[in-house]
Amino acid sequence: MTTSDFSQVYFYNRMKEKYTELSGFVPDDASDICLRFGVLAGELETLCEKITALEGQYSPMESAGEVLERFAMMRGLARKPASFATGSLRLSRLAGDGTTVQVPSGVICKTPSGIRYKTTQSGTISPLGNNVVVSAVALEPGSAGNALAETITILEDSVPGITAVTNPQPFSGGEDLEGDDSLRRRLKASYAFPSNGVNTAFYEQAALSCAGVSCARAKATEGAPGAVTVYVSADKQESVGEAVLSTVGEKLSSLREPAVTVTAASAQAVCPDIAISVTMTPLYSGSQASAAAIGRLTQTIQSYIECLDIGSPLTLAKLGKLVMDAGCFENYTITAPEQDVVPEPLQVLRPGDIVITKAVV
Repeated sequence: MTTSDFSQVYFYNRMKEKYTELSGFVPDDASDICLRFGVLAGELETLCEKITALEGQYSPMESAGEVLERFAMMRGLARKPASFATGSLRLSRLAGDGTTVQVPSGVICKTPSGIRYKTTQSGTISPLGNNVVVSAVALEPGSAGNALAETITILEDSVPGITAVTNPQPFSGGEDLEGDDSLRRRLKASYAFPSNGVNTAFYEQAALSCAGVSCARAKATEGAPGAVTVYVSADKQESVGEAVLSTVGEKLSSLREPAVTVTAASAQAVCPDIAISVTMTPLYSGSQASAAAIGRLTQTIQSYIECLDIGSPLTLAKLGKLVMDAGCFENYTITAPEQDVVPEPLQVLRPGDIVITKAVV
């Protein structure tokens, strides 16, 4: 038996049986002694539930939440906090107005879906100009603040003379609070490649502690003795933003040993196209059901590739497993890529076009 099998009923019956064995008579369920048995059995069940929870927390690789954070702390690691997406907003007025328009900092704008942003600098539109571009930041931390270009289009605050707003470039850098899987992966790496303060693992772990970095690989810079380049990548992004690279570079420079130059660079992204023809199971052969299943599979494949580490390959076997694990398909044919996609050691794979079609039976 395991601790999960020890319920209140189990303990109650065991105590009642033992009492009968020792006293020679069966106590009534309404008697005082059985009421005591019931209370004690409930407490024992609660204790067993706590023991069961602890059984899954005894090792760093199986723990979660606060317990995982304590294991990480023992290795000098901490859960990375959520970060704010940043970018720039272009505020415009009617053409030919001919007046000077002052744009203060702190102007609130938002997307049609309600994600809000705030300008962080003031600006001025001259009598001959029609717009001004100012820096801005998402009001809430997290990946939800990352926005495609031309999607922040609503002025929540009224600014005299300003009639329109948009973001000419995407907003990026927003990261959710680091999850258990990511923290556990860094913790595992700290055991597998222990840092000694001067090796590549030292610089890689320092880079990984920065928000917006999901993987790091350090390499001695060719043709430059005493120089090290740390290549970094971020989940769901083809490249790491300049703001994150600047933060990583500053941290690495502050930790480097004497006579060593350390720089940060974004790993080169390789974006393979995926083309798969699938045969539906009878349950999903209908047009709506098959379309929904194909949509979910597309998202699954995209999410998998978006989180690959630097240097990690994309194998045909893994693609096939993702297809069959969905439970909606009975067969498949991968037409692209034609073979496993193996990037260079300092490259990172990110999804290109993903096309999944229903095979004609």
